Amino acid sequence: MNYYVLFFIGFYAFLYSSCSTDDKALNKFFISFEKELRSRDLQKLKDSSIDSAIYYFEGLYEEYQVAAESEILNNDRVYRYLNNLDLEDYGIPDHIFLGYEFYSYLNDTSYELDDYAYFYKAHLVMDVINTEKRENELQEMIIAEKETWNIKDTLSLIFPVSEEYFGKTIVERIYPHTKEIYSFEDTLKLRGILLDKRYDSTDVWFKLKIVSISDEDVLVFGEKYRSGDDFEFSLRTYGRPIN
Repeated sequence: MNYYVLFFIGFYAFLYSSCSTDDKALNKFFISFEKELRSRDLQKLKDSSIDSAIYYFEGLYEEYQVAAESEILNNDRVYRYLNNLDLEDYGIPDHIFLGYEFYSYLNDTSYELDDYAYFYKAHLVMDVINTEKRENELQEMIIAEKETWNIKDTLSLIFPVSEEYFGKTIVERIYPHTKEIYSFEDTLKLRGILLDKRYDSTDVWFKLKIVSISDEDVLVFGEKYRSGDDFEFSLRTYGRPIN
């Protein structure tokens, strides 16, 4: 049995020890789990649509695995609790069910298992479709931006910033979430003169001479920059239109 499975077995064991059989069964656990999370991470999940909530929840599991493990109790009653829900009959994995339930808890909404089954089936279908759609949209943006900017133009970039244990760093998201900058997030603003641009069939790279940068202590793609430095980035990585 791999580590991932062991983690969720223990995680579910804690859930069952915290709940009853009514529709608010998981609330006691969610209240406890919520206290472990950064407010901005909760806000991102809460503000997302039900269609994309599961992406954020899976990210929370990865980041807060240690915090969740600290709550684990060895209690096999969780199997009976989850089995009573007959999730397999609805085609919903256990952790997907918990993700939807946590989202519902944060937004004070209520869904039936039939709703979750519908959301999840649509998610599986749309995930395939959206992968191709997102790539096409990204390519259209890259082509448009490549033609918009010329040598000696001034480009203005903005990056969301996160405070990590090693210091401040820009937040790198996967397109189309690259376009999301939340009101509670700090941002880094960078302006530069376009020195060079190069491109292939899938991406374009811009090289700038930095004119101004709002915070020289922020790591940008792993490096710190100051006014006067050269800065190179790809549109595929930046993932949003340039101002």
